[in-house]
Amino acid sequence: MGLVFAALLYLPGMIWFDNQTMDSFFRWWVVHLWVEGVWELIMGGILAFLLIKITGVDQRSN
Repeated sequence: MGLVFAALLYLPGMIWFDNQTMDSFFRWWVVHLWVEGVWELIMGGILAFLLIKITGVDQRSN
């Protein structure tokens, strides 16, 4: 489901407008949403790694 919803973010960028301003506006939103989403995933991974290293939690699952 996540991949389907992520792919739906491309739809506003595929709408063709006669007005260049509107066209650029929707493309900007598509890029902005992807960058924000990827940045949160990267930061979540870094934070999880740091918390495991700092707290000394065992990485193995029993």
